[in-house]
Amino acid sequence: MTVVPQRLYARTGDRKKHESIAFKVNGRLGIPIRDAIKKIYAGLEGRDDPVLVEQSSVIQLRLEWPGYPPWSRKIRLDDWKKASQRISLKKLATEVSKCLERFILVHADKHSDRECSDWRVGPEFIEVNRLVLIALDNVSKGSWQPRIGLLGECP
Repeated sequence: MTVVPQRLYARTGDRKKHESIAFKVNGRLGIPIRDAIKKIYAGLEGRDDPVLVEQSSVIQLRLEWPGYPPWSRKIRLDDWKKASQRISLKKLATEVSKCLERFILVHADKHSDRECSDWRVGPEFIEVNRLVLIALDNVSKGSWQPRIGLLGECP
């Protein structure tokens, strides 16, 4: 598995970062994006644990995919099914995975930067079924950047 070489989102200010949130399935790093979208959580360690309890109710997911402009989406952390409770690790995996799927859908017909054409997304290029969510890294206050793995042949 190759890690997608994203630029690190530029942090602002000097502050304590939160620990990364790892997604481990049966002891190995990474949950396939397609599984998280389909809510297949077999083997996901800590899947029912609440996450980001000390954060505000919304985080900004930041993606710096090679060859594309910076992209971000908000993710709500409150579990609307359970009053005043945070979403679980499995729900976070699903929400992040849906955001990544949306990124690919939105950018599928757009050409990436020539220098990064190997990382082009969409049909016949990199699709959701080849991606694995490894972790989320805290890059600034309220902002998190996914660490993504690519299965199969590297670009």
